[in-house]
Amino acid sequence: MNYSANKGAALIVSLIMLTAVTFLAVISLQNSSTQVKMVGNTQTRESVFQAGMSALETLVSDFSAEKDGTTILSDAMTNTVQVNGEAVINQDTLNPMFDKATPGKRYSYNDQALKPVSVSVSYQGPGGSLNFSLSGDSSVQKFNKHPFLAEAGAEDRSERFASDQNLGFTFMSTTGR
Repeated sequence: MNYSANKGAALIVSLIMLTAVTFLAVISLQNSSTQVKMVGNTQTRESVFQAGMSALETLVSDFSAEKDGTTILSDAMTNTVQVNGEAVINQDTLNPMFDKATPGKRYSYNDQALKPVSVSVSYQGPGGSLNFSLSGDSSVQKFNKHPFLAEAGAEDRSERFASDQNLGFTFMSTTGR
């Protein structure tokens, strides 16, 4: 047999196989690092969304929990849009237009990747009234409905992800009659 002709064939075949295995390993590493980035982005996006929702929930719970919790609502009701000292009228509803009111409280979270959440409340205009007969009482009580819109804007520090949440709610107040 002639062994001198086959001496380099095993080396070439093993180098080709080693190159193919290395190529597959590099591709799988690239895929896994891409997946890690995707998971990180999803977590950040979800954190931004949850921060906005949490700020709205905290704002609404502040209305009943704090002594002056409804101050932001009264500020929103008196915060009319004015031009040259006169209120601007919405031509569709013929009611005054209202600016957003922002609470004095800052809504921020322990997540260092997020900026503080911006929160505002705007009055949507007169909402009408309701008559209720209270159970066990013969008197009829009249309530006014006041519609509001609370908005929260959350953003991560890299400014790649932002989330804006809106929550419409109605505040009922008695007319005293």
